[in-house]
Amino acid sequence: MFRRARNLVNPIRRVWLTYGHLLTNAVAPPVCLLCGGAGQGRGHDPLEPWGLDLCVHCEAACELAGPDQQAPPSGIDQLRALLLYRPPVDELVQRLKFQHQLVPARVLGMLMARAWRDAELPQALVPVPLHPRRLRERGFNQAAEIGRHLAGRLGLPLLPDLLERQRDTAAQSGLGASERARNIAGAFRCRSGAAPPTQVALLDDVLTTGATAAAAANALRRAGCGRVELWVCARTPGRPREPQGGIC
Repeated sequence: MFRRARNLVNPIRRVWLTYGHLLTNAVAPPVCLLCGGAGQGRGHDPLEPWGLDLCVHCEAACELAGPDQQAPPSGIDQLRALLLYRPPVDELVQRLKFQHQLVPARVLGMLMARAWRDAELPQALVPVPLHPRRLRERGFNQAAEIGRHLAGRLGLPLLPDLLERQRDTAAQSGLGASERARNIAGAFRCRSGAAPPTQVALLDDVLTTGATAAAAANALRRAGCGRVELWVCARTPGRPREPQGGIC
């Protein structure tokens, strides 16, 4: 009975969504964030019902990371990195993090969902958290904003409150691999009473040395996670290998 009712509702919902998409694209068509030209229209991809604010030429300029030849960070079972952190990808990330533009989060989340929708998926996505002070200053967590669009399109639960950053560490930028590992060690923990899924994917914007991901994965494993993947929008070219033994 439930399945039959659902089948009756879905065609009606599809009609409303189709008209909604057409109206939205007519009134506010997608505009490329990078060049200001026309973005990509709705098309037939259900992951992009409202279009993509990136033109085909600027999307082609975003270099794919390809298979990562480096070992994943300590405590990470599998690494998925979509793009290389070089122009124009760095501009998308910096607009999100430092210019308080949230549209790049939707673009990055949509690109990740489109690339990995046929991959084997974890039980949930866990954004790498900011310290409360940093969160107040920025007003949002860029990983969680990307995750809202990614998780919704893949049908995965997003658990933005599972991990917390218990220590306000110094900025990682400008530090070497060993300094980053020492700086971030023990910075994360699972919230008291939380029962994390056994298979999760940590989500972050950029992977550099992997020290932050290793520390977050360590906290998840202490709380009972058996498999921890790492999903990032971009990784830096020539990412150095995380020292074996690391901080886990």
